[in-house]
Amino acid sequence: PAYSLAMSRKYGRAKINSAALTAPVGSNRTARQSTSVGSLDSIAVYVVTLPGRRDHVDEFLNAVGLARIACIHPAVENCKLDRQALIEAGEVSRDAGLNMGEIACALSHRQVLKDFLSTDLKYVLVFEDDVALVPGFTDRLRNDRGPDFTVARLVEELSKTSDTLGWQGLNLGRCWDRCEFDESIAKVGGDRLGLQLVKSIRALCTHAYILTREGAGIHLANTKPVADAEDRARLNFPDFSYVAASPRIFEQVVGTGSTQGPDPHPECRPKHSHHF
Repeated sequence: PAYSLAMSRKYGRAKINSAALTAPVGSNRTARQSTSVGSLDSIAVYVVTLPGRRDHVDEFLNAVGLARIACIHPAVENCKLDRQALIEAGEVSRDAGLNMGEIACALSHRQVLKDFLSTDLKYVLVFEDDVALVPGFTDRLRNDRGPDFTVARLVEELSKTSDTLGWQGLNLGRCWDRCEFDESIAKVGGDRLGLQLVKSIRALCTHAYILTREGAGIHLANTKPVADAEDRARLNFPDFSYVAASPRIFEQVVGTGSTQGPDPHPECRPKHSHHF
């Protein structure tokens, strides 16, 4: 990838292990066959992960029943990027008003989606390494669907709604949305779960989302060069239906240095907030 070239210009090619930056650690093919949380045969699962957050990621994946099938995808590290080289390589727009953390985030997501499209799977579930379940969600899910029903099975169920609802992207952990303008398009589960899918106008944050193959292709076609932050960019993709889970299922761990700015990041933007 061009960003590996950009890093090699800054640090010297001998110091760059491009394979570690561009490929998942391990494969999910064998583990997929042995999982007991549901079939999940059509979903690729990736977690964009910095080395220092691996322990949290492992704990999270075990909690949601996805540890056996998830791929840990090394995050692009902003300290190893050369902005000018990225611009010259056509990976980043010269006019992008982004900091290096935002650029690294966007490049990480692009690489995950490229890897997903090299498979024959129908959907991709992407997490960032600061993801966490909303407190109390597992209890609500089990009270509604039974004690053995897992978050992994819910994800599988949610992904299949793209066939009937026609979305290409589903945000499972939106933040700073204008929730007063939500349009409900589907109810998921019963009243104890209280979950619905909504059309919204501003579903920011990318710590948990599902894309279809078509959605991944649209994303890649509209993010080279990177011109805006990962979450804002997808709000403007042409012919891209991006819906959200409400209330959100996943949130971000406080204090992990999100590109969204200082914590916390509420699901809904307060009416009088000046947040972008």
